[in-house]
Amino acid sequence: MIADQHDQELLSLKERVDEAVDAVYERHGYLVDGEPNRGLVEDKIYDLVSNAVVEQRADRGRLAVSRRQLMAVAFPQVPGPDAWAEQEEPDLAEAVYARLDGYVWRLVNPDASGKIQARLKSDGGRILCRTKATPDKNDAVYVTSDLQCLLADFTSPQKDRITREATRFATNLVMAVDRLPEHAGRFKRELTSGMKTALGSGSAILIPAIEAAATDLDEDDDGDE
Repeated sequence: MIADQHDQELLSLKERVDEAVDAVYERHGYLVDGEPNRGLVEDKIYDLVSNAVVEQRADRGRLAVSRRQLMAVAFPQVPGPDAWAEQEEPDLAEAVYARLDGYVWRLVNPDASGKIQARLKSDGGRILCRTKATPDKNDAVYVTSDLQCLLADFTSPQKDRITREATRFATNLVMAVDRLPEHAGRFKRELTSGMKTALGSGSAILIPAIEAAATDLDEDDDGDE
């Protein structure tokens, strides 16, 4: 017993978290052939999120699934923030929760490459969104086909990221102009060309999809005649 305790003390926090997370997967029945099967976690999250359907913007706070709820459904036996202080090793409990919470939250990444987002492709044309439009202003997710919801929680955050990047680029160029004013004109052209390149790259990806969608709509209209 003493030797086991000593060995445990010698383990780094990361190693202890690794062991604890493996035990969590086993405890929740997520092991297949002795290895964690994350697809089982993904299935559980998909079932929860795909049913959090919001049809009008005012309902987001009532129907969206909170980040805490995602964890409670995927890993109900893992102590949450309110219970860390009661655990034998609060730091370990917090680290285990953070590891699993980060994984679950990545599953609901709203990007096209997100695991749950990709699975929604055949689910009634709905799109996964993240939001803070909840009573406590904490992170939550839902699915929708409502345009106003999409403008608020899908396109707007991405536009904000683009604006932040452009602002950062411009701020860096201001520094360069201050130090090397003789190159101010070239730095301005770099900003302009960078913005044009970014717009052109995005348009090259989006426009073919828009044209294909328009063709599909035309074919549907022809079929109705």
